[in-house]
Amino acid sequence: MQTLPEIDVLVLGALAARQEPVGVLELAQELGQDQAKVTAVCITRCELGQILLEEQTQRELRLGPKGKALAGRALPERQIAEALERAGGSAEIPALAGLTGLEAKEVGQSLRWLQAKGWASKEGRQVALLPAGREALKTGQPARLRLVVEECV
Repeated sequence: MQTLPEIDVLVLGALAARQEPVGVLELAQELGQDQAKVTAVCITRCELGQILLEEQTQRELRLGPKGKALAGRALPERQIAEALERAGGSAEIPALAGLTGLEAKEVGQSLRWLQAKGWASKEGRQVALLPAGREALKTGQPARLRLVVEECV
């Protein structure tokens, strides 16, 4: 008599109890098992003709190094808007790095977003906070980038 490994029994039992197809990640989470192990069982059982396995292309989104650095803190354009508010509504571009703690390069890159959002205007070296920027600081617009993307194995 051949004994099946516990993971095989769990996977086959869970699939037998379902009426609809299930993704490997969802099945692994449901079983409380490692996704790689569940995937291995599914591939093996598919090769034996015991289950049907349909492969689909899936895009995974993850924060890159720059995004990870932003996680949990205000986005640079919001930091600049807050600094402009603290500075009385305007400041020179070189001073914004010191007022925000951002690198000069980040300040320069973020000015484009501030202008695109209508939060600030730039004339020469002077940046001024616009009414829309002041309103954005008062409203419930997201102040921080939250790491909500799950990393998939």
